[in-house]
Amino acid sequence: MVGLWVRSEWVADTANWASFLDTELWRPDGTIPQDRYRVVSVISSRGHVRVSVWRMNQDSASRWPLLEHYSSPPTDLIGRRDSLLRRVGFSAARPGDSPSVVIPMWVLIALATALPLARLRCHFSTTRPGLCPKCAYDLRATPDRCPECGTAVGAAEPVV
Repeated sequence: MVGLWVRSEWVADTANWASFLDTELWRPDGTIPQDRYRVVSVISSRGHVRVSVWRMNQDSASRWPLLEHYSSPPTDLIGRRDSLLRRVGFSAARPGDSPSVVIPMWVLIALATALPLARLRCHFSTTRPGLCPKCAYDLRATPDRCPECGTAVGAAEPVV
């Protein structure tokens, strides 16, 4: 993800995914619905990611692949920085019926690293059976008291 962040300063990457909407094939009056496809677009440019969703009619969708990726010169995804959220790098818009959200990549990287770090902290901070709860010394030889720090442990569970 950090590589994508660095790349976004020189190249804007766009990925579009078109999916068929589960709407009726024919309307009761015999016409074909015009909004048959939903397109999700993800653009990475200048340290930001924009996610947009819009609907497409059947004629336009027939010229689109279901999944496409292309690169282009980077562009500014935020625009005017007239509010505090835009200055920090966030933006949201709903022009017509196509909502879009812009999120800075540093937020995505922070979220992507927070969970593994929390798991590591929980993994190393819990007391394992057969170890001293204060200093994690092996208590197989002296299960009643820790010879390292002197903590009275009681009957420690054996190490499996």
